[in-house]
Amino acid sequence: MSTLASVSNRVETVLGSNPIAAGENEAPTVLIVSAAAEVRDSLAEILEGHRTNIEWVRGAEAVKRLFDRGRVAACLCGFSVADGSYRDVVKHAKRQSAVPVIIVSTPDCPNEYREYLAAMNTGAFDFLCYPYQKGEVERILGSALIPFHRLNLSRHF
Repeated sequence: MSTLASVSNRVETVLGSNPIAAGENEAPTVLIVSAAAEVRDSLAEILEGHRTNIEWVRGAEAVKRLFDRGRVAACLCGFSVADGSYRDVVKHAKRQSAVPVIIVSTPDCPNEYREYLAAMNTGAFDFLCYPYQKGEVERILGSALIPFHRLNLSRHF
């Protein structure tokens, strides 16, 4: 089996493609944080049909509340949020909840390389460039969700 095929199989195992049925293990909540509806719509379309709960918020304060409640398994965050920037979201994730934050660029981003370096220096889990490629989103998000699935499995053993 090629390496690429094995990566796809692992992503399918982590993300799942079947809608969750009542009584099965809890589906991870993926939070999309962006002031731009275009970012939310693009990412939600890619994640549609996967075994995830998708929530969307516009601001860093709402993110903090959700992180503090422990309701989020991973976060996809645009450069700008309604009341701050991705830096605020990453800082809170590192300080309070250890939620992996994946920074996503926007169509109007002038210098993605510079933003990539800044995002990674703040402690982001990874970085996705616009336009989002379905396979890349699934691969990165699948890697971010592995600890969530290990936690759920440990509840049963």
